[in-house]
Amino acid sequence: MYLLGHDFELLTDHRPLEFIFLPKSKPCAQVERWMLRMQPFKYVVKYIPGSQNIADSLSRLLVVPKNESNQGEINQTEEYIRFVATESTPNAVKIEDVDKMSLNDKELQNIRNCLLNGRWHELLNKQYLTVKQELSSIGHIVLRGTRLVIPTELRNQILKLGHKGHPGIVLMKQR
Repeated sequence: MYLLGHDFELLTDHRPLEFIFLPKSKPCAQVERWMLRMQPFKYVVKYIPGSQNIADSLSRLLVVPKNESNQGEINQTEEYIRFVATESTPNAVKIEDVDKMSLNDKELQNIRNCLLNGRWHELLNKQYLTVKQELSSIGHIVLRGTRLVIPTELRNQILKLGHKGHPGIVLMKQR
């Protein structure tokens, strides 16, 4: 909408486009459709070598040494996991409680060990094998995607919190 009715130059680092978009050219059907879409505009296609074309900036971004970029990536990942852990904790339970209970939970200790050393054949609770790609940990807390894996001691409490306020099967069916 900003270009309609204005003459402009279409800059490209693909030299053949200069000739393909000439009125005399006989392009293939796909290019003809592009040209039909461009008919309302007044433009001239100009070639600029890639090294001088700032429109191609994504392929010319500064290359960061691997150790620096990797460290930043690890920090971002850890920060994201920490954010997910705090946001997915129910309001009635403190994240510190989940962390303390996770420290002594044998099931979660085993999962954390498998996450650290990659020895999934040593996993005691085999039901976690199917979701091992989704598991991560921050501190003592284990997450599956964006959800907390609740320590065994807290599961009944969390289950009761989840059902709090639910009227029951009979009343729900009556409603």
